[in-house]
Amino acid sequence: MFCVKETYAPALLRNKAKQLRLDSGDQRWWCHHDHQETGLRMLKSNLIRPVLFEDMRGWKPGVAGLSYCGIGAGTAISVMLEPLIRKVIAMHPNDPNTGKPTPEAAVFAVCVGSVLIPAGELWFAWTAKPSVHWICPILAGLPFGLGNGLTFIYATNYIAGSYTAYAASALSGNSIIRYGLAGVLPLAGSKIYSTLGPNWAGTMLALIECSLVPIPFFFYKYGYKIRLRSPMIVQRDKNVH
Repeated sequence: MFCVKETYAPALLRNKAKQLRLDSGDQRWWCHHDHQETGLRMLKSNLIRPVLFEDMRGWKPGVAGLSYCGIGAGTAISVMLEPLIRKVIAMHPNDPNTGKPTPEAAVFAVCVGSVLIPAGELWFAWTAKPSVHWICPILAGLPFGLGNGLTFIYATNYIAGSYTAYAASALSGNSIIRYGLAGVLPLAGSKIYSTLGPNWAGTMLALIECSLVPIPFFFYKYGYKIRLRSPMIVQRDKNVH
């Protein structure tokens, strides 16, 4: 990436204006892209502000922040359901080597979460307009937050249960990818919603999420065979024996 030349037109124009100022000493050279938000102000604008509720419904920032209550409540429910989910996990057949349920037993919760996420996304997408009562899109956060909570918690459990002694390395690799995507993708969120509108932007995201639903079901059924092909797990088992 560092070897690729800049091709973004606004950036090229800003660089040209900057070079003209340096060459001529005349600070009057400028372009209309020089005054766009940058740095921390851009991050704050894209990552913190709940734009649908502020821009479309005219809510003040303090009130608009409450729109996250639905997602927060859904995430809290996923934590409170842990004792029940733990009982369901214990009902799965035990691994003959460990006498405990296989790591794939935890994936059933990820399967449930993977269905709830696009369901909540679609619900939100088609209730986000001001013509629909504000409680409807906020309630859409319940299945979305619950699905996210289940997916995060039990996918982490699956990775840790699969790699055991090497869990820290496996989780670190997973975190690097997740945090990278989480840090970059929200920067495009405002542009996507302003271009497509809340209905179709949310629908597009929901369709992407639906395309990922088969992944946890695949691991739930074939995860044991996949783990047998992991060099790290094979090396771990050799060290144990």
